[in-house]
Amino acid sequence: LQNNAQKSGLDVPSKSDDSDNQGFDTGSGRVSVGESMQDENVRSTDSKQMAVSAGKTTEYDFSESSGPVKGISFESKENIGRVVAKVETLDKLPENVKPPTESDDSDSTGSGEKDRPASKTYSTMSITVGKSGTVSESNSDNTLIEFDVTKEWVEENNIDPETIRMERYHNGEWHELPTNKKAEDEKLMH
Repeated sequence: LQNNAQKSGLDVPSKSDDSDNQGFDTGSGRVSVGESMQDENVRSTDSKQMAVSAGKTTEYDFSESSGPVKGISFESKENIGRVVAKVETLDKLPENVKPPTESDDSDSTGSGEKDRPASKTYSTMSITVGKSGTVSESNSDNTLIEFDVTKEWVEENNIDPETIRMERYHNGEWHELPTNKKAEDEKLMH
């Protein structure tokens, strides 16, 4: 989810007051809350709060949200406490994030390929689970982000459904995440 975890939409700094982002007292303890993107670039925000306990699967249900993310889950190795998962659907990439198809004409993979194939972006999001480092590769396993794509968008853009993927922007680079189609109905691919 953001920064050190296995999956996320964006991992970029944003304007925020640290007092708002390091957690807040709900009267029953502290809650870990991640940074927010700049308001003028956020189309919608959905958030859920859950208790994160060692040895248990934490599942955030976004099935009623307006954005494409419908669920986030992971198995925690530690007792972390109350953690807010937040999905912000953005109007555009933040200025400090290069587009996924942008290339620096270098062969960073060693494969002989300089550019990635051109792609279309269905949605740009910032996904955070707690403040930076709250949920990371070192303290969680089996991170899963469930999302929907409309069949209308797939057909209008002549997209091969097998090429649909989620990518994470981390440390200045885009990283393709393992993505599988789970199901579909008349309007959506899940």
